[in-house]
Amino acid sequence: MSASPSTLGFAPGTPVAGVVEVPGSKSFAQRALVAAVLVDPSRGASHLTGLPDAEDVVAARAFVRSVGGTVSDEPGDAARVTGVGTGGLSATGSLSVGE
Repeated sequence: MSASPSTLGFAPGTPVAGVVEVPGSKSFAQRALVAAVLVDPSRGASHLTGLPDAEDVVAARAFVRSVGGTVSDEPGDAARVTGVGTGGLSATGSLSVGE
């Protein structure tokens, strides 16, 4: 259950803890996908959340796949990305963006 801003209250100067969910950012999502594909697969997969369903992000997912990474969709706005490391990048696929 989410609290509305009118129900939140705290005294000035006191610590505040919690989780704030903000809508996903296309530019942050693209950067996160590129960073995730650069992770060596021996380090494990990257779990990304807050990925908006936008053309730019779909293109970034396609880029990850085109250089050898994998993107597995997870429930909601999440994905698991297995990278190839900087030494494992390949250009074996083709990438078409736009028309």
